[in-house]
Amino acid sequence: MYNIKNKHTMKNLILLSLINLNIACGNQTTTTPKTIRNDTTLKNINDSLQKNTYLVNTKSIEKENNITIHNVDYEDSIEEALTSMFVNKNFKEVDAKLILIENDTKISTENKIYWKSYIFYNKSIFYKSSLKNDDNASKNIDLAIENLEKNPKTSEDFALLAACKSFSIQFANMTQLGKISAEVSDNANKALELNSKNIRAYYVLASNNFYTPKMFGGMTKVEEYSLKGLACPNTLSDDIYSPYWGKPKLYAIYIKYLETENRKEDAEKYKNIAKKEFPNQF
Repeated sequence: MYNIKNKHTMKNLILLSLINLNIACGNQTTTTPKTIRNDTTLKNINDSLQKNTYLVNTKSIEKENNITIHNVDYEDSIEEALTSMFVNKNFKEVDAKLILIENDTKISTENKIYWKSYIFYNKSIFYKSSLKNDDNASKNIDLAIENLEKNPKTSEDFALLAACKSFSIQFANMTQLGKISAEVSDNANKALELNSKNIRAYYVLASNNFYTPKMFGGMTKVEEYSLKGLACPNTLSDDIYSPYWGKPKLYAIYIKYLETENRKEDAEKYKNIAKKEFPNQF
C-alpha cells in the first residue's frame, strides 16, 4: 500500500465552505447517524487505543471467528499494483490488473465493479497528485462513480462511492457542488447504517469534516469519527474479496487533526500506534 495526502486548494476550501453553509441553511440537513451514537465514550476508546488493547482484541476476534482482519488474498495484489503506479510513475501493473479483474470468472459482477472502481479512484488520485493532470483525474473519478452507482449497494459500495464523490468535488462546477457535497455525507451515513463498523465510511466523514473550515462546522467531528473508526476492525468478513483499505488513511487524517489543534503529545502517541500497526506506511 502507499501513503497519499489528499490536498485541497484554497479555492476548494472556499467552495466547500459555501456548500456547507447552503446545506445548513436549507431544507436538507445532515445529522450524525444513529450508528455513531452508542454507550462507548470517546474517552474509553481513546484510552483503549493508546494502550494498544484494541490490537490485542482484534487478534482474539480473528482467532475466535477463524477469520482474517487484514484480508490480503485479493486486495493485496491490487495494492501492490497501485504502489507500483505511484512509485514507478506508470500504469503497466494497474492496467494489467484491470484486465485480470475483468476476465476473472471466479469473481462476481458486483465485486468486479467494486475493485475496478477502487482502481479508477486511485488512478484519479495519481493523475491529480503526481501528474497534475486534472482532465484524466476527472475522467477516472467519473468512471469510478458511474460504475459504483449501478452496483447493488452494500455498505462498502456506499463508503467507496462517498470517497469518490468527495474527491470529485474539486473537478465539479458551481452548479454541482451543493448536490455532490450532500451526497458525500449521504452515502457515508448509508454505509454506517448498513455496517456501523465500516472504517472506510468513518474515514470519509472524518476527512470531509477536517477540510471544512471551522466557521462552517469543520473540525468539530474529526475526532469523533476518527476514534470511532479506529476502534473498528478493518473487516469482519470471511469473504476474500472484502476490502481492508482505509485505516492508515484514517490514522493520517487524525494525526494531522491533532497537529493542527496543537496537540503534539497526542499526535506523537498516535503516530507510534500507527507505526506499530502499519510499519511500512508510517
